[in-house]
Amino acid sequence: MNNEKRCARIAVLMSRLESGKDVSRSSLARVLTPEQMRALDDAWKAEKGSRKSSKPPELKKYERLLRAGVLLYGKYEATHHKLSSYESTRLIGLAERELEKALEFALELVQINSSFRVWFDRDPKDADSGAPAGMPRVVTSKSHDNQSTCKGIPFASSKRELKLVALYEALEKLQPVGLEAFAESKSVLRDSRSWREKPDLSGWKF
Repeated sequence: MNNEKRCARIAVLMSRLESGKDVSRSSLARVLTPEQMRALDDAWKAEKGSRKSSKPPELKKYERLLRAGVLLYGKYEATHHKLSSYESTRLIGLAERELEKALEFALELVQINSSFRVWFDRDPKDADSGAPAGMPRVVTSKSHDNQSTCKGIPFASSKRELKLVALYEALEKLQPVGLEAFAESKSVLRDSRSWREKPDLSGWKF
């Protein structure tokens, strides 16, 4: 395949990825060099490795606080009909205080550092600590109360995005001039790790 045909094929594959469709490994191998394929594999391995330790410790503390409140609330729901009015009131009071403590911690996190907002499925200031379902969930939570549509680590690169990066870089080497048509892809073509280290959240509306 000559360079002109390869550039045209890369452009087609990029368009497919940008539209949300997948591109097979065999399709990539036809336009990427063996070195570029190895670089893509290495990038994906590094990405998967970074996800295991990417959640900030502050979020883990929030989850512990939330879990304490949820467990107490669950105990209340399971036993309140067997308890005296006093014991039932005491137990629900304990649960609500624990949930309120967790919500206050979440609010403080976002107030101190607004980048924490993207880790929650809803804005903590709009949450309700009266019941577990009203509490913010970390977007990676497996809880059925997690309202996030994308239950993954914020700023993490998907395999589709890494494929797009590899194709863009290959096209840039073959045709360094005239890539303006792909300028809209720059949001997913940045180095995801440097972005996570210094996230630019100026354009976000929380």
